[in-house]
Amino acid sequence: MAEQLIQYVSGVRYTGLNGTAILAEIPSQLVTDYNIYIISESSGTLVLGYDDAGPNSHTYETGDWVKWGAGGGPLGQYTDAEVNATFIKRSDLPS
Repeated sequence: MAEQLIQYVSGVRYTGLNGTAILAEIPSQLVTDYNIYIISESSGTLVLGYDDAGPNSHTYETGDWVKWGAGGGPLGQYTDAEVNATFIKRSDLPS
C-alpha cells in the first residue's frame, strides 16, 4: 500500500476578533522576513499585509484559516471546508 505524504502547514482559524493572537502565532522570523502586519480588523474581517516581491494582502472572513508553512508565499488562506477536506488537524506539533 502506498503512503500519502501530506505537506506540513501551520494555521489558526479566524474567529472574527483574534487577529492579534493570530499574528502572535506566526513564527517571529516569518513576521520579520515578510513584514507581516494587520491592516485592519472589523466586522468579522481581518486583512493582513505582507511583503513578498512587493506589498500584498490577504483578507480573511470569520471561519477562514490563516495558514503559513509549505507551499507558496508567507501567508495563505483556506476555508474551513478546504482544511477539513485536505488536512489532518493536530495541535500537538510545534509551530
